[in-house]
Amino acid sequence: MSKITKRHLFLSLGVEGPMHDPYGYSVYKVSTNLRSVEYKESGLGVDTLKITETSGVTRFSAYKPEEIKALREQFQALTGIPFAKFERYYFRAHPYYDDPIRCGF
Repeated sequence: MSKITKRHLFLSLGVEGPMHDPYGYSVYKVSTNLRSVEYKESGLGVDTLKITETSGVTRFSAYKPEEIKALREQFQALTGIPFAKFERYYFRAHPYYDDPIRCGF
């Protein structure tokens, strides 16, 4: 049985289209030495779970609330990180520091 020896958290935020487009998205990704699990929460109403392993890539999409809940539970089962706490864990591992040059201090 293989063990997880490393884990990286990635968070990406953006918009699907021009900057004035109200449809934003968030991508939550956990990469380990065994697999990569990516969850895309879209403002367009379709959430996607992508699992990348050495054997290939598997994708699941959902747009109904109960299907989205099931995808989030699948994300938690695969990563060991509760979906609702992902951002908290990410920002604890990647603290945000104000840039004194940009802030004018």
